[in-house]
Amino acid sequence: MNRKVTSGFSIAEHLDKIRTEQRAHGYSLVRGACSELYACAWLLENGWEVFRNVSAKGWGDICAFKVGGVPVAFDVKTVSFSAHSGRLTYPRVTDKQEQAGILPIFVTTDGVCAFSMSELEVLYNGVSRSKRRTLAKASMEAAQRAGIAA
Repeated sequence: MNRKVTSGFSIAEHLDKIRTEQRAHGYSLVRGACSELYACAWLLENGWEVFRNVSAKGWGDICAFKVGGVPVAFDVKTVSFSAHSGRLTYPRVTDKQEQAGILPIFVTTDGVCAFSMSELEVLYNGVSRSKRRTLAKASMEAAQRAGIAA
C-alpha cells in the first residue's frame, strides 16, 4: 500500500522533501517530529491504522492497529549515527514505558524504520540508502510473522 498525498508523491517522498528543505535551513529541533512522521508513514504503508498523540508529555507517540488486531502503543526513537564512535546511537525506552507495554519504533535520520535496533544495525552494515527501505519493509514482514505486527 503506497498512499499518496495531494501532490502525487508518496508519503515517504513527501517527508524526504520536507527533511531536505529543513536541513537546508538548519531546523534541527524538528528531527523528532520528522521521525514520528516517518514512523507513521511506515506503519500506514504496511497496512496499519495510525493515531498520533497530540500531547507533548505523553508516554507514547503513536497508537496503531491492523483491522481486527489489538491496538499497540509505540514510542518513536530517533536514531543517529555517531561519527566519533562509528555506531548508531538512540535513546532507550523508559521503565514506565516498558511497564506500560509501549514498544519502540526506531527511525534513522534518513527515514528508515524498524522495531528493533538489531534490525537497523543489519540495515546499516554496508547497505546503501536505497536498499534500506526495501529491507525495512522486510523488517515489518518479519515482525508480522513474529506476532509483533498483526
